[in-house]
Amino acid sequence: MIDVICLRQAYERRQIAEVRWIEGITNPADSMTKGKPSSALKRLLDTNKVQLEVVEWVEHDGVGGGTEDPTEGFGAIPN
Repeated sequence: MIDVICLRQAYERRQIAEVRWIEGITNPADSMTKGKPSSALKRLLDTNKVQLEVVEWVEHDGVGGGTEDPTEGFGAIPN
């Protein structure tokens, strides 16, 4: 699991503007965690451009501070 608590704190401090889920097939970083080749990484190296497909994103609803649940106050919104 990604450091959700650290991401949440950075988002609340406005150090991160947006959090988005990127589909694995278009995510060049996916090849660094999987044992198979990535066409997204090859495309990035060949064209020097990133082409991402955002599946969903996270919005902050204004709830914050002192919660035990690191996901409370955030909602995944499908694209």
